[in-house]
Amino acid sequence: MPGDEISAILQALERFSGKYEQEAVDAAIAHREEITPYLIDCLEKVAADPSIYLEDEGYYLHIYAFMLLGHFQETRAHQAVVGLFSLPGNILDELFGDLTTEYLAMVLFRTCGGDFNLIKSLILNQRALPYARGEAARALVYAVVAGQLLREEALTFLSTLFTGDEAEPLSPFWGTIVDNILDLYPQELMPVIEDAAARGLLDGGYVVEADFDRALGSSIDKSLEYVRQEMERRPWNDLHSLMSGWSCFHEEQWAPYSIPADAPTTKNPKPQKKKKKKMAKASRRKNRR
Repeated sequence: MPGDEISAILQALERFSGKYEQEAVDAAIAHREEITPYLIDCLEKVAADPSIYLEDEGYYLHIYAFMLLGHFQETRAHQAVVGLFSLPGNILDELFGDLTTEYLAMVLFRTCGGDFNLIKSLILNQRALPYARGEAARALVYAVVAGQLLREEALTFLSTLFTGDEAEPLSPFWGTIVDNILDLYPQELMPVIEDAAARGLLDGGYVVEADFDRALGSSIDKSLEYVRQEMERRPWNDLHSLMSGWSCFHEEQWAPYSIPADAPTTKNPKPQKKKKKKMAKASRRKNRR
């Protein structure tokens, strides 16, 4: 059982109150070692029986736990994060909404400790949300930029994902993989991508011809620099700056899992969830340039 102080912090973070719990987050950071096992346990419990938490719209500890563990760069949490984001897409959407496409890649990268095996397992997991798989691929791109993974090694792995068995034709999965290849500079894999397009795997609306022209008109160094700038725009050493501006903490009409204020939003996101996610990715790709 957690001590009184840790219990108080967990209790403050457990329920969505409509405001960002800055004092509780500060307290969690100050008690990192003591609270980390409970944050990991939270993610593991949600993954083990998500139905309990799907029925409780006010539950929020898994959101704070996810962000805090990424902030901590906690390698002990990596397996729990991968396990949670391996849940089927509809469950993951309900639990995290667009936080998946905004933060998963960096949390995976920051918690992996240089071991990319579980990240690759998530990319290959056909049961998982296609966007979660794409963000796992993005974690590999971040690793290349950080000098933890060779670009050639990342491209070799990504090149194996176009057999046609990894997802349904026109699944967003294919577009997310191509998008990440573009940010590593795609020259070597253009025959693979062109073949995938010819076989009808790619959704032509996800990555368009202008994206290829832009990427091929760049260079390896410039492409990686774009990604480096993207990584630096969100300072994970300051969790308050990442979370406090989220729309859900400022607008009464927003649900507890509404996406951050700096991403495209709709007041009724569920009917157009896939389209909205595409728009968010396209916006992020544009902003990286």
